[in-house]
Amino acid sequence: MIEGFERVKKLAEEKFPKIVEFDGWKMLKIDFQFMGKVAGRAFVRTREGGSKVLFNPIFIEDNLQHIIKETIPHELAHIVNGLFQYGYGHGINWKRISRILGCSGERCHSMDCTRALEKTGGAFIAKCGCKEHVISKRKRNNIVIRHDVYICSLCGKRLVVS
Repeated sequence: MIEGFERVKKLAEEKFPKIVEFDGWKMLKIDFQFMGKVAGRAFVRTREGGSKVLFNPIFIEDNLQHIIKETIPHELAHIVNGLFQYGYGHGINWKRISRILGCSGERCHSMDCTRALEKTGGAFIAKCGCKEHVISKRKRNNIVIRHDVYICSLCGKRLVVS
């Protein structure tokens, strides 16, 4: 995992040589304390002055190759994008950078979240027109209590908690 991170970091330095001049890059830290159904998260500027990438240890255990191939370049693309002030999020500049760093440029992963959500005490099932979705406790409560509407990105139908 660390070797994969260092490899992508070195590739970023080769493709974007000015990145090494930023304190946020020089002080880049990684952390393995992230939970929930998100595989990773990038913080371009932390209180300490550097940047930080958080990774979910459950996804690393279950999907190491996907993390190395997709998540690491995805999150480092956020750091590069933010330090060069191209913007935040998953816009066109981020997508270009992520592809240069070797990932698909997709916004979300498609890994099974069940075990990761069980660790945080919230794995619930919601159904649409085409399949069962594993959702978090927060999303389930938003549907049941707040009556929020979530739409399946595959079939376009509303998610219903059973």
